Amino acid sequence: MEGTSGRSDFDSTFKAQAGAQQGEQELATKMLQIQSKRFYLDVKQNRRGRFIKVAEIGADGRRSQVYLALSTAAEFRDHLSTFSDYYASLDKKVELVFGVDYIKIAILSH
Repeated sequence: MEGTSGRSDFDSTFKAQAGAQQGEQELATKMLQIQSKRFYLDVKQNRRGRFIKVAEIGADGRRSQVYLALSTAAEFRDHLSTFSDYYASLDKKVELVFGVDYIKIAILSH
């Protein structure tokens, strides 16, 4: 689509300018389209070290960001995988009795 390419070019230029203003250097980037959202995974570095920035952009344009020190990325991935595996193995009856929010709280508190 014609409009999509222009927007993507603008996003890339804007991101590069914003990073340069903060003394950040972009080392790697990847964009994922999942359902109606876009996720940008960026590996960057600044004077304090290397880090990962995950930006979620919803269909309505709202943006959420998470920053992780590169040194914690593997541990975070392991916890996320454990959580995902556990959640996938839950019996549907448990979800109906306790509710999804209760189950998430129980997992995170262990």
